[in-house]
Order: sequence, then structure tokens, then C-alpha cells
Amino acid sequence: METRFVIIAGLFLVQVIGLLYGYAAPLIHNLLLPAAALIHFYVLLAYNRHLHDESRQAVQFYSTNLDSTFEFMENLGNAITAKIDLPRVLEIIIASAVHNIGADAGAILMIDEYEDVLRVRATRGIYPPLAPVPALARVNTAALKRYFQETPIPIGETILGEAVKSGQALLVRDAREDPRLGANREDDILFVSSLIAVPLVVSKRVLGVISTLKRAENRHFQDTDFQHLKTFAEYASITIDNLYTYLEVLEKRQMEREVDIAAEIQQKLLPGELPKLVGGSLAVHSRPARGVSGDYYDVLPLDQDKVALLVCDVAGKGIPAAMVMIMIRSITHLLVSPRLEAAATLTGINRGITGRIDVDHFATLGLVIYDQARRQAVYANAAHLPLLVWRASASKLLRVDAEGLPIGVEREGKYGQRRFDLERGDILILCTDGILEAMSPRNEQYGLKRLADVVQAACGLPANGLVQAIRADIERHAAGARQHDDQTLLVLRIE
Repeated sequence: METRFVIIAGLFLVQVIGLLYGYAAPLIHNLLLPAAALIHFYVLLAYNRHLHDESRQAVQFYSTNLDSTFEFMENLGNAITAKIDLPRVLEIIIASAVHNIGADAGAILMIDEYEDVLRVRATRGIYPPLAPVPALARVNTAALKRYFQETPIPIGETILGEAVKSGQALLVRDAREDPRLGANREDDILFVSSLIAVPLVVSKRVLGVISTLKRAENRHFQDTDFQHLKTFAEYASITIDNLYTYLEVLEKRQMEREVDIAAEIQQKLLPGELPKLVGGSLAVHSRPARGVSGDYYDVLPLDQDKVALLVCDVAGKGIPAAMVMIMIRSITHLLVSPRLEAAATLTGINRGITGRIDVDHFATLGLVIYDQARRQAVYANAAHLPLLVWRASASKLLRVDAEGLPIGVEREGKYGQRRFDLERGDILILCTDGILEAMSPRNEQYGLKRLADVVQAACGLPANGLVQAIRADIERHAAGARQHDDQTLLVLRIE
């Protein structure tokens, strides 16, 4: 009959949580309901074990704690339904642990993400350090609490670090008989009478430790207290681990959303429509390896005859690279002028950027200023790929280069430029290394030779047709293989 009561009470607990907070809520469905079922299982297990041991006192202990279990679950639900508040959840956990076993104080310490130390994450009551402390920390309880909360504990040191290192729960029934608590015997502010430390473990992975203690002399924890906290710690471990996982998912989604927003902003900064040229056509292909691109291209009419074409590749990926790209774009739009040579434009961009970005986010940039009236181009290069020029008269793809350091490396960097005439049928190709280094499933690069073959086959097409032919060939080469670099291709065909 009593066992049936425990089963009914446990099922009632699970159902009430669902009714209170909603079965469909993702956090309730994935965290609170499994947790409630789990703690119900443990209560039932303990109940039956002690029933068969004929320990009526233990039976009463676990049965009456169903009420505190329900109260704990309700408090936990209130802490996480409106807003995920991990510190508040940890405070509820330690408060419940202290209350349920009649302790005077308690603490939860978690393993630091980057160091092999424990850091205090929640306390209840006055939990003193379990090691000698400076005199200033013993001035009053506020100073002692602050010292305990701010001082990391190396894993393996003190009883708390030992419990984490071994993965074993520890019961110090009488602190006076344990040499590890020598610092907590005489000084009233540090005094500890009895202590329990239980590691928080999920799938053999230790997350931290939960500990309770008694401070009044001759008040000691019993075996039932020890067993209860170990059972409680198993549930707390799962709760904390699920919350960590849930928060990581939320953080990842937030980051993904931020990347999406940054990508949208970046896309709006690129030319919406390429300008129409007299006696020429323009086309572009740009594909980021992931949400935010480190590549930047632009086409800027300078006057009635001249137009500037540029392709830029910022070192690094993601939002930091995109920020550098935006800076370069802003400076470029301020500097370009029909009276300023290509090399002088790069000099100005470099001086505007250098010292304002990290060195590991330097950029390479290729700039063409094309004069439509004269059919003449000037190319300046900041350590970018050479300009590719298809000469229709020779049916050959040539490389045109000029000296120059990357943007952002050396403020007084010098830039050269190359001037050359163009004829009908000639083609200028600016691209980033993501085009030539596109990888196949067999880890082979696309390469300049294959690009030259496509240009030769499609050189009679307008710029848009040539770009589409190159893009299709790159996709055939990649055959679905994941690409790790942004791809940008800007083409000008003289007609």
C-alpha cells in the first residue's frame, strides 16, 4: 500500500508539472519532465530498498521528502520558465539541499571551463574555506564569504577538490577526527563540525561538486543524510548538465542570428546592380564559405568615362573579417576619384586602415581603373592575385601584376601599377583565391589552367555568360565538396 502511494505521488508530481508549465514548452518537455520522472524513480528505489531492510525510519524519511521534492521542482520551474537564470537555479539547488538534510551551510562549485580549478557558483549560509585563510579574510563573515567565492580551488586540493578528482562522495562525520579539516577546528569563524561533499557527475563526466556542512559543535551528519545528498546530487547533475546544454543551444542560435544579420548588412553594402558600360559588359559571382564573407567587391563609376573595379580578400573569416571589409569599403568610397591614380588610391586605403585593425586581419586588394573612352586599364595590387587578362588577338590568358604589400601591414607601404590598352574581345578577370583553390572531393584544387580552358571556350560570350560558365565548371569540379574559402569573381569584357 505504501509503495503504491509513492508511485501515485510520483506520477502526480510529473503530471502537475506538465499542467503548471505546459507540456509543449521545449524546456519543460526536455528538462523538467525527465527530471521529475528521474527523481521519482530514485525516491521509489530508495523507498523499496529501505522497506526490505525493515528500516521504518528511513521509509518515513524518504516518503515525507516527496513534499520537499515537489516544492523544489516548482521553485526550479519558476526560475527557468520565464528566463533561463543558471545562477538562480544553482541557488535553488543548494538551498534545497541544505534545507532537506538539515545542514547549516552549503556550496556548489563548478569546474572552470579553461583551468583545472573549481569556482564557487552558489552558496547558502556561511560556508567557510576548508583551508587556512589570510587574517583579513577572518575579520567578519562578509569578508570570509567574499574570500571563499573569489578564491579558486585547484582540483585535488581540499576535500572539495579531492571529491572532484576522485569522483567519489565523501562523508566527514566528525571534522575533529579528519586531518584534512585542521584549519576548521579552532577558529570560530572557520569552524566545521561535519561535512558532506558529493561530485556532480553525468555520464562519468565530473561537472563540479555540491557540499553541505554543519557548524554547531557535536552536530553531525548521519548515513541517511549522506545517502540523501548523493541521490539529490545525481538529479542536480542532470539538471545542471541539461541547463548547460540548453544555454549552449541558445547561445549558438543567437550567434547564428547575429551572423545572419551581419550577412544581410554586408549584402546590402555590395553593389545592388552593376553599372552599364559603353562598349563593355560586367558580371560578378560571389559566394561566402559561410554566413559572413571576408571577400569584398565593388564597381564605382568615377566620371562619365572612368570606372573603378576592385576585389578584396580579408584574412580570417566571419564577423571580424566582415568588419574590416566594411572599413575598407568606407575608406575606398571616400578616396576614389577620376584624378587619383590606382596606386595612389591603394596608398590612401592602406594609410586609413593600418593601425586600426589587428595585423592578422590584413587584406589583399586588386584595383582596376578602366577608361572606357580610351579603352585603357590601370592595375594596382596590394598583394592580391594577379589580374587575369584574356587577349582575344592572341587567344591567350595573361597575368598582369604589380608590387605592393597587403592592406593594413605597413603604413608607409608603396604600391606600383601597370597601365595597358585593351581591344574588342579582351577580358579582365579579378578573383579571390577561393576560385582557384576550390577543392574537389579528391582534395584537388581547381587551378588556373582549368580556368583558362573555360575562358578560352566561352570567350565569345558576354561577361554574364562567361561568369556562369566558370561558376558551373567550378561546381562540377567541387562535386558537392564543402568549400572553406569565400569565392568572388568579377569580369569585364570589352565589346
